[in-house]
Amino acid sequence: MQHPCAKIDRAIVIERACRVQRYTNLDAFLSAAKEQLDARACPRALEPNCRIIQHRDVPMPRKKVHSTLVIDIGGGHVKFRVSHRRAIEQFTSGPVMTARQAVKQVLKRTRDWRYDRVTIGFPGIVIDACIVCEPANLGHGWVGFDSAKAFGCPVRIMNDAAMQALGGYTGGRMLFLGFGTALGSVLIADSTIYPIELSHLPFTKRGLIQNNVGDEARRRLGNKRWSTSAKRIISELRGALHAQVVVVGGGNALNSCC
Repeated sequence: MQHPCAKIDRAIVIERACRVQRYTNLDAFLSAAKEQLDARACPRALEPNCRIIQHRDVPMPRKKVHSTLVIDIGGGHVKFRVSHRRAIEQFTSGPVMTARQAVKQVLKRTRDWRYDRVTIGFPGIVIDACIVCEPANLGHGWVGFDSAKAFGCPVRIMNDAAMQALGGYTGGRMLFLGFGTALGSVLIADSTIYPIELSHLPFTKRGLIQNNVGDEARRRLGNKRWSTSAKRIISELRGALHAQVVVVGGGNALNSCC
């Protein structure tokens, strides 16, 4: 007589009072049951009243669906959206905008939005999700500001270039360069993020990298000369860091590739 379990070609589950286990085929089930009998862990495992069910009948716990407010703080604009909406809102920032002013503006524009956590991309050094120094292109009051209290929910802060880099990472060694008000840079190697301040490295007699590819340099040099400098920097940094892929982002990304 054919064993009733032989007709089940899906994952097999033995439901007991203590736990639920899954097996991919009948052989795995019989082998595991024998081991448990030998260890006296489940002496009734193979008795006729043992309940055998297919895994589709096992109720799975529902995962909570989070809604995240994502904020990208830049030297020229603050852009933000919530994870279940495609539209991106923004307002002008500038060299005098403080942390309190930025949060106030975001809260005003998102008062009808629903979210239960916030992620902030910050244009400066962030260590262990904490801002450690005031940004060069914004006002003061960012270090020590309690963003979680201001938003009333959990807040995660990370370097803005690192946040953008994560969106384009697919594996290996990837260098991200964000051409915006200044130059943001991140290296991701084997899924580990390394934010690096490459813009402070010397480049030419005119000074640092940021003096040649920042937004001020683009206005001074013009798009054509600025683009030439940007391409040279991309090439040299890719070779120096042995990057397999270079991803370019930021407000001046198109100019750097033209």
